[in-house]
Formats: sequence, structure tokens, C-alpha cells
Amino acid sequence: MLKILLITNDTYGDGEDSFLLQWLQRDFLVNLYDISQPLPLNLTSFDLFLFRNAWPGRIYYRKIQKIVQIASENNIIIYNSLEQKSLQFPQKEYLYYLCELCPYVIPTYKNLADFPENVPILIKPKNGGSSYGVQIFSNKQLIPQNLKLDNYILQEFLELKKEVSFYFIDKKFIYALQTKQAGMNYRWDLQEFTPTDVMLNLAQYFVNWNDMKYGIDRIDFGLTYDDKLLLMEIESDRSYLSLEELSSQTLTRFLDEFKKSLLLAYSHSRLII
Repeated sequence: MLKILLITNDTYGDGEDSFLLQWLQRDFLVNLYDISQPLPLNLTSFDLFLFRNAWPGRIYYRKIQKIVQIASENNIIIYNSLEQKSLQFPQKEYLYYLCELCPYVIPTYKNLADFPENVPILIKPKNGGSSYGVQIFSNKQLIPQNLKLDNYILQEFLELKKEVSFYFIDKKFIYALQTKQAGMNYRWDLQEFTPTDVMLNLAQYFVNWNDMKYGIDRIDFGLTYDDKLLLMEIESDRSYLSLEELSSQTLTRFLDEFKKSLLLAYSHSRLII
């Protein structure tokens, strides 16, 4: 039977991962590891390391890298797969590339000098998440000169009607969620919705670009007031899934595809060995 170590952060009392733990234990041998605690001594006894809400990454980066090293040295599967394009760039810098490649990305700049005049600017830490460290300035002249901008992604600040997220498993669309109202304070006040074909095709484009070998992609967009979707981020590392917002039918579909994906990742790794 497949032996899984579910890696999360119990500090935040995350109900999503507690639910997944109980569900996975129906079919697999699953232990939970709290990333805020010392590394367990029996890491090499597992077949698969399932990274879930093990954040903040900026705090546990070294510990996560140690787990990845142990996995590599002992042929242990890491889920989500680390074989994906977005991880080939330092931190969030794939956004620079995608902004040049595709018009459906929030305008993103490498250098402050390239930023337009008199345009509101949003800066977010490259090692951040969940709006940590995000700052907004009405124009670039107001950014403090002592701020080390090399550590930030620079984007135009846009007033958004909604934020929209698409969830895929192994490049297959599973569900979509949108915020119920505008504003960063409502980022996690979500509801299911049925995307149009145009929306879904755009999300699929970024999933295909990322080309993750196996795992869960969450593609986050901002929806402007003229109903244009602009990519905010590709969350394909340890993304929050908002399972509590799903209908029972959608949740069942997600869980079925998730189980298939875990087994497929395991079977492929055995063939390689």
C-alpha cells in the first residue's frame, strides 16, 4: 500500500488538510508532518511526500529544500511534481516572461525605470504569498528609495471586479471559483461558478505552458471591469484549494481525480526505477 507523508502547517489549524488526511487514510497509509516541527527521523520510509499547505515558504524554505533533497536521494515522489516551467524561474519571475509572451497577464516590469509614469504600482515580495508584503503606491515616485526592489515583483495596480481561480489536476479542468465581491479583503470569500469556454481555454493555455508532469495547478486571474481576464499567478506548488467552498458533487469529482493522480505518479515512478 502506498505510504504518504502529508506535509502541512498545523500552526494555522487548517481544516482543508485535516479533511484530506482523513480521506486519504481510507485508501493509503498516511502520516501527517507539521512543517513547523523538527524533521521526522523516518522520512525515507515513505513512498510519496505530499506537500499541501506547508507555508509560509519564506520561513520554511531550508527545511523544504532538505525534504526535497531526501526525496531525490531516495527515489521518493514529490507531489506536486517539481518538473514544471514556472519553477525553472527564480521565485515569481516567470511572470516577466509570460507578460512578454501573452497579452493576458497583468502588466509586469523588471525595472522601475520601465514602469509608466503616473500609473498606480503594486509591489509584492517574490517569496510572498496570500498578499503577504503587498504594497500599493499611486505612482512610482512615492516608493521609498531604501526599498530593495530586487526582492519584489512590480505590476500595474488594477481595480478588479473579481478574482477568479481555475483548478486542474494533471492538466484536466476540475472546478473554478470566484470572489463574491471586489477587493483584496475578500480574496477568500469564494463561490463556485461555471466558466465560459473562452475563460477555460485561457486558463488551459497557462496550464499547458507550465507543463507540470503531475499535480494540481491553480491558475489565478483578475477580472477587470471590462470583463478581461488577466493572469495574476500560477499557483502550482502548495496552493490552497478552498475545498470547503465546493458542492458535494464537485468535491467528489476532485477527490476521485486526485486519487487517480497520486496513483499515476506512483506507478510512473516505479516504472522509471
